[in-house]
Amino acid sequence: MQEEFSTYKYKAVNKRGRVVNGSISAKNEIHLHHLLEEMQLSLIKSYKVDRRTSQLKTIFFTSRVRIRDRIQFYFQLKQLQKADIGLTHALSYVASTITNIVMQGITNDLRRMISEGMSFSEAMTTFPECFTKLEIAIIKLAESTGNMIDSYQYLIDYLESAEKMQARIAKATRYPMIILAVVILAVVILMGFVVPQIIGFLKIAKGFELPFQTIALMAVSDFFRNYSLYALLVLAIVVVVAYFLRQLYFPFRYQTDKLTLKLPVFGELVRKTEIARFMHVLEVLYGAGIPIVVALRESSKIVTNEVLKEASINQTGEFDALCVQLIDVAEKSSGLNSALKQITDIYNTEVDQTIQAALDYLEPGLTGVLGVIILWIAAAVFGPIYSVFEKLDF
Repeated sequence: MQEEFSTYKYKAVNKRGRVVNGSISAKNEIHLHHLLEEMQLSLIKSYKVDRRTSQLKTIFFTSRVRIRDRIQFYFQLKQLQKADIGLTHALSYVASTITNIVMQGITNDLRRMISEGMSFSEAMTTFPECFTKLEIAIIKLAESTGNMIDSYQYLIDYLESAEKMQARIAKATRYPMIILAVVILAVVILMGFVVPQIIGFLKIAKGFELPFQTIALMAVSDFFRNYSLYALLVLAIVVVVAYFLRQLYFPFRYQTDKLTLKLPVFGELVRKTEIARFMHVLEVLYGAGIPIVVALRESSKIVTNEVLKEASINQTGEFDALCVQLIDVAEKSSGLNSALKQITDIYNTEVDQTIQAALDYLEPGLTGVLGVIILWIAAAVFGPIYSVFEKLDF
């Protein structure tokens, strides 16, 4: 019966005298000591991590393996293997220099699995929360051709592009989300606390007819105080139902994705972002030596919008005419790789321009919504108050 591996947390000293903390999978403490010796680490102390605690920590912390961590991982492997250092020794060195504890544990486990006979790509498949199918496919191809150095560079280029794409999306949402939060907070404070007190004063004013805007404000305020929790509950139920329908029912997912693409500004941003990601992955896979048919199939897997995933370059009109023309010329002149790079650059530029256009719409739009709400409250409250005071006999 094969002995089961357990996770150990350890504190050790490397050959330069630096204290190193980390985690590693081992059969027992003797095996742990042997593994650390292979990594040129001298064990100071260690303890076994409870399996359930380890699983919970893995679930909680896996999101902390950032794109930047993976870029550094591949960059170090590239430099070490370029210096003719074997993969297992390179992974040992990388693990000793990684500061992210989750990535450090994954790297140690990769080194152990490879030393026990697994290929690099096979070992990577055991960590789907860290390595994408694209990364595994490129490493697997490199193993068959022996060209690991170039594969690392392809992955570095791809991940750096993905990191920039994340930054673009964050830029598009950061400031509008702040404004939206301010609008929501203002509405909560005004409708939940300020307006009810003022309306209480207006209700006791006998013989005074309230204008329409004040009656409407009173109705909204009453609804907000009495039914806001129910409204949030209904909204949450709708969101959950829509999520599961998207996951389980393809026609619903397809129609909502189709509707998303028709939204003003935002739909165009989604379309260009998805196509930019698709074209860059296609460029990376084709440049790595994967046949174009296989590269197209694999590239489509990273597209989340079903309408675009179903699309093909020469049939749907989702791609600009210039891009179609570039690919057509490139296929005839055997320059497809450079054409794909050019198209990727075009769409990345268009994503930036669309993000700026979205900001130009969202920022004044949300500010305008807040302004309208404040003006409505002012007109609905201060006008009647002024009239009430005019009729009071002091």
